Order: sequence, then structure tokens, then C-alpha cells
Amino acid sequence: MKTTLVTAYHWLQAHLRWHTLRGARLRQYQHQRAQHMIAWAWQHTPGYRRHWQAAGYDLAQAQQAWAQLPLIHRATQLADFVGFNAYGITRAAALAVAQAAEQPNQIAPSLPHAISAGLSSGTAGAAQRGLFLASPTERAIWAGVILARALPPLAQMLRHARTGYRVALFLRAHNQLYTAASGRMVQVRYASLAEAQRDPAQALAQLVQWQPHAIVAPPSLLVQLAHLPAATHLHPERLVSVAEVLEPHDHALLAARWAVPVQQIYQATEGVLAITCQAGRLHLQADLIAFQLVPVPDADPALGYMQPIITDLWRTTQPMLRFALDDVVQLDPRPCPCGSGMPVLQAVIGRASDLLYLPRSDGRGRRVVPVASVRWMVGIGGREDHTESAMWDGVPLAGVRDYQLEQVQVGQWRVRLGLEPHTDAAAIVAAVQARVQAWAVQHGCVPPQVQVLPELGPLTPGSKRRRIIVPSTD
Repeated sequence: MKTTLVTAYHWLQAHLRWHTLRGARLRQYQHQRAQHMIAWAWQHTPGYRRHWQAAGYDLAQAQQAWAQLPLIHRATQLADFVGFNAYGITRAAALAVAQAAEQPNQIAPSLPHAISAGLSSGTAGAAQRGLFLASPTERAIWAGVILARALPPLAQMLRHARTGYRVALFLRAHNQLYTAASGRMVQVRYASLAEAQRDPAQALAQLVQWQPHAIVAPPSLLVQLAHLPAATHLHPERLVSVAEVLEPHDHALLAARWAVPVQQIYQATEGVLAITCQAGRLHLQADLIAFQLVPVPDADPALGYMQPIITDLWRTTQPMLRFALDDVVQLDPRPCPCGSGMPVLQAVIGRASDLLYLPRSDGRGRRVVPVASVRWMVGIGGREDHTESAMWDGVPLAGVRDYQLEQVQVGQWRVRLGLEPHTDAAAIVAAVQARVQAWAVQHGCVPPQVQVLPELGPLTPGSKRRRIIVPSTD
């Protein structure tokens, strides 16, 4: 009962902050919360205290200059996991709990204070997978925010009061965090992502039988389901994309297939970063996390490619303070019709370490290859990409359904294409190679050597789809 009341309280607070915090008031709120979090971390997490003291800060200075404190990276946090959480939980203990959650038939060990542990989906490599902790209060806060901002308005949900609003949740691993929102009004049913990827037809059959009002899943799985003939028997009211980048052509396909809103929850190990509002725009959750956005090196400033530095304003079990993310995003300066003052994202681009670079023809450094230009080169996408690519002609290559581009080494690419049946593969291969050459020449870059393969294998069950792969230089 206590957890339910905490969730209800934070549901109400999330509503109020959404409508009242903007401009100077939002910045003042962030400043006060950040100072509170610095004081907490100084007292309870010795890793942060040592980190700041080594840079010459005492507590008062750290609170006042929180936005300029030295950065924390994931590798630093993982190397001193005990020092960067408030309960002295070891990495081994947290990892045992998180890994047990990935094994359906394994009984998970427990952590003190009913703290849960979970792992990121693993695109950064096994050694750098994020490992997060959450207390019961933090799970209730998360649930309150999700109920307030990711689900339909209360009046719409009350139409399902008799049976409850049903949410199907497909994720790689179960965690108490993800079902914290479940109750009499909202029923959350977890399903294994790996099993659904192994047998999408069976997953679809189970969805058709339960008829959830919302389906929360990575877009790669949603697209798989959308291509199945039996998808016409599924009648969701909304789709929520999680865990992977929702690319424009996937968004268009899903919206057309079921004629429902397609939302996003942009969440990482480091917290809930952005949620799509009822007007369909993706808002940074700036009352939960203070975002500082820095330009991506070597990217055209007109692209607006930015990397976030985050300061979580609420998490006390595992504080995230001046934490540098590997992600790349684009801001959207237009005000949102929903009326919220929370900043809006135009797009989540992906990981900074997966950006493609080509050397300039004049020898003056290198240039970021925009993701929308990659889509144009491989012949997929739509007019929504025109803001990134001067080459975009609005015409995809007929027959290209999906793609993956791997940078084998600098200046050498391997492109795999998922083609529709009976497509002229040789013509597609030649067209892609010509487009890569044309883009590089027009943008003053050295054209890469390109191997185009008209074959794209299925995802390994339980893995996250990556359309652009750049080998690690570690």
C-alpha cells in the first residue's frame, strides 16, 4: 500500500511539473535539486567525493559549481562500483542479481534494502554494459512518471476501468522496475524479447489472444510483427518504441500498419531521458535530469548533433552526476502544441561511437556522415530525412526493406541489405555503390570502398538491432 501511495504522489507531481516548469523556473528547479543531489552524493557515495576532491572542490564549491564538475564516464563508474552507489553494493553482487533476472527459471539472489539490479541491452559490449540499481522508492517514482507521461490521459484510461488498461511489455530481461506501474487500473504483462524474436508468430498469437491496449517493445520486434499476416487481428491503441533507435521509415510503417500513435520512451541505464507527449513530440524529462548538450566533434554544426551530459535530480541509490553519455541527439527548437516547457528532441541519432566518419578530400581532418545520408545511400527512408541530407531526392530504392552498414576499417564499408522478394539485387547493389560515391564527392570526402551484400540475416534472439556498426578502438 505504501508503494502505491508513493507512486500516486509522484504521478501527481509529474503532472504538475510537466505543466508548470519552463524557462527560468525550470532552471531554478534543476539548480536546487542538483545542489541537493551533490550534498547527498558527497555524504553517501565516496567515489564522487574522491572524484571532486581530486579536482580541488570542497562540498560548498561542488554544490555551487555543479554544472562544471569533472565528468564521470561509465568505465569509471563500473571500475569503482562500490564507491559510486550509496549502499556499498559490489559489482559482483549486483551483477549476480541482474544476470539471474535474465534467466526465467533461476531464483535471483537479493540485495539489501529491496534494491533491484538490471543490465543495459549491451550494444556497448559485454565489458561496458551498464549496470543499474533502483530502490523501491525510485521504482515508485519511475512508475509515477511513466503513468503520467507515457500512457493516455486519465479520462481515456477510465474507459478501460472495468478490465484495466493492458500493457504488453517485451524486453530482454525482466526487472521489478518495469512492472512497478502494474496495478488494478494498469495491467503490465512482461514477455521475453528473445522468445518473441525466436518465434514472432507465437508472440503475435499471444498478443491477439490478450489484446493489449499498448505494446511496449523494441521497434525491430514491432516491425517483425507488423509484417505477419495475422497482424490484422491485433488491435492496439498505441505502440511504444523502446531500447532501440526508432528510425523514420520504421515509424511510418508501424503507424500505417495499425493506424495508431507510435510513441517513444528513450531510456538508458542512466535513467528515463525522453518520452513522447500526447502531441507526438519527444520531450527531454528535464525535471528528472538536468541535460547539458555539447556538439559532436567534426559534425556539421547545421546538423545539430549533440551529446548529453546528465545530472540526475532524483536517484540516490546510484547517483548520476555530470555523467557523459555516448548518445547523440538533435534538439527541436519549435514549441510543442502540448504546452509543456520541457525541451523537445527532433531525433535520437544513436551512439556517438557508432558515428561514421570519412576523411576530407583536401586532407583537412574528417567529416561525420549524417545518419539520414546513410539512409539515402542505402536507398531507404522518406522525405522526413531531408533536413540532414542535401542529396536527398525523396525517392527510396524500390525493394529495400532494411539495412546494416558496418565500417570494417576506416574507408572500408560493408553494407547488408534486406530486400523484398523478387527484387533485382544486382541493380540495387549498383545503385547503392553509386549513391555512396556521389555523396562522398559532393561533400568533399574520400569515397570509401564499399561491399554491398543483398542479404541481411535475422537478429540474434535477445539482442538489440544496430544498423550502423563501428568497431571499438579500445
